[in-house]
Amino acid sequence: MSLADNPQNTSEDQTLQNFGYRQEYKRELKRFASFAVGFSFISITTGIFTTYGAVLNWGGPLGIWTWPIVIIGQVFVALIFASLASRMPLAGYSYQWMSRLANPKIGWLVGWVSFTFLIVDVVAVDYAVAATVLPSLFNYTESSLNAWLATGIVIVIQMVLIIFSTFWSTRINNTAVGTEIVGIVGLTLLLIIVGAIRSLLHADHLFSTGIVSPTGYFNPGTLTSTGPFMLSFLL
Repeated sequence: MSLADNPQNTSEDQTLQNFGYRQEYKRELKRFASFAVGFSFISITTGIFTTYGAVLNWGGPLGIWTWPIVIIGQVFVALIFASLASRMPLAGYSYQWMSRLANPKIGWLVGWVSFTFLIVDVVAVDYAVAATVLPSLFNYTESSLNAWLATGIVIVIQMVLIIFSTFWSTRINNTAVGTEIVGIVGLTLLLIIVGAIRSLLHADHLFSTGIVSPTGYFNPGTLTSTGPFMLSFLL
């Protein structure tokens, strides 16, 4: 018998309705908002912009063909997370999942590791913004002290938004993600158009090693170098 069929629960629901209360679950995060949270957390464009130069320097244009391999692995990871999310509560993140899949001790360890990772990740991103973007926007002197002060202010603003207003947090995040997607698509189209006008688009570029010597290109490397092709996995 389900909870809804229990006479006691039905009586309690009727009592609540008599006082003007109704049993309901208000879902504040819509589909795009849920997507935007994951998209901004993973920060795909940040990874591409910070590692693409290393790919070209160490693996050449040919290094981009490791991307399909990465996509296959990421699809498997996404399927695992989807399976976990459909069977276990999302609250508690990795602590919840590992405690149920293994035991609470391992869940406790993984939970603290994840918590530490999130602290470092958020502060690192905020510091990068405070040290590079904000000085240009607000025209203040770039220094370590100013960067740390700006980082603290950004963290406090984020904390206040998350604690007091899910609505505004999602609105700001949705706007940022939407702007990022439009900007990336626009930049991609612009590069394609400029490349086509200047006759710079050639299919053989996709299989070129660029500035990297083709001799020994696929060697695994030594103890001090993993090889140019392996480093292209940074993408």
